Amino acid sequence: MTRFDDLGRQIAQEQDVLRARSGLRAEVRARLDTIELPPARNSWSARLGPVPLWAAAAACAACVLGGALSLALWNEQEAHAALSVTIGESGRVGVPGSWVEAPSKSSVAMRFSDGTRVDVAPSSRARIAQLDASGAHLLLENGLAQVQVKHRANATFRVSAGPFAVKVTGTRFDVRWTPEQDAFELDLHEGHVELSGCVFGQSYEMNAGQRAIASCRRGRLSVGSADELADKAVTQDDPAEPPPAVQPASVDAAPAVVAPAAIISTPHAASEPRVRGRAGAARARGARSLAAPPRWQVWAEAGRYSDALAAVRSSGFATESRRASADQLLMLSDLARYGRDHDDAVSALRLLRQRFPATRQAARAAFGLGRLDSDHDGSHAEAAGWFRTYLREQPEGSLAREASGRLLEATLRAGDTAGARELAAQYLREYPSGPHAALASGLR
Repeated sequence: MTRFDDLGRQIAQEQDVLRARSGLRAEVRARLDTIELPPARNSWSARLGPVPLWAAAAACAACVLGGALSLALWNEQEAHAALSVTIGESGRVGVPGSWVEAPSKSSVAMRFSDGTRVDVAPSSRARIAQLDASGAHLLLENGLAQVQVKHRANATFRVSAGPFAVKVTGTRFDVRWTPEQDAFELDLHEGHVELSGCVFGQSYEMNAGQRAIASCRRGRLSVGSADELADKAVTQDDPAEPPPAVQPASVDAAPAVVAPAAIISTPHAASEPRVRGRAGAARARGARSLAAPPRWQVWAEAGRYSDALAAVRSSGFATESRRASADQLLMLSDLARYGRDHDDAVSALRLLRQRFPATRQAARAAFGLGRLDSDHDGSHAEAAGWFRTYLREQPEGSLAREASGRLLEATLRAGDTAGARELAAQYLREYPSGPHAALASGLR
């Protein structure tokens, strides 16, 4: 027991006795003034002599008040301090602009100082766009992120995926983004979120247990219980059900491009009877356009990427590429990239631009080539050229904002600081609140 504990015990005993005797003020003062601190190992108590209770109480009150004031000041500072984040098992400190790329067989955890956690799934990629006192803004470049946001008053956490945005205050959800297919999926496990972007409008609220599937390019939006949408996907992939018809490769392509080369061919195409005349050729093209899509495509659209990639490899990637449509070549490149096959991913995109020039898909192939050059090869100058190509061919395309940001980033990494400053000013004019705005603002 310390001397302060002993002092407190004596004070409590004297107070109880004096209360019982009606507590005459003079007697209370006289008795309390006689209480002395126990001898200490140092000479401080000897120098000070007896310590009156009112002095000890004042000292204790000062300590309590000082501690409360320090705590209040600390909380105030914490309330205005930006969040911090560590990345992966190494605990690397993340800052705005930090990229997080998970390997093919393991996820990478991002741990925020407020208790929020984001797991970037295998073969997925994300970037920290912003960190401030109110929360964070995370850009999901591609793949899957599992998000658990800690609820805090007046705090917000945002996840952007292409043209879509997820705003949360405290919840748990999984979000997947596949840019090549313009496919967005969100499974909400706890809490609620607000979605925005194209088919969602300015604000679309979701509640726990719901799932959303959306695509700007296809104008698709499905929201319902996770079981309902899962059943729908299984039914679509059921071999007993007729597969969906394949649409033409491009609705905005020139008629000369949407030709037999752009239509899915079947394994028995060579054995079909020869049809003469324009009418017969038209009927043959129509019949082939209604042919069942290959199994790998059905699996890829259902999110079964490993199964789809295995099916492609079983028949040969080059073989599937030669008979693929423009949209299918985009999907094949995506599958190869998820399978860490860089060469096949590049070959599919180059073949797409060769076979289907001046199409929307060719522009998306340019964007994909820029991303592969930048992320895989570190060829930032070549990547900048591809991003410029996309913006030249599709200035109002769905990836225009992302291409502008990636162009800025690639130009800066290529060492062209003056060019990056010009691009930064242009980016801030066009996308003042875009995911690359923080990077652009730092270059002005």
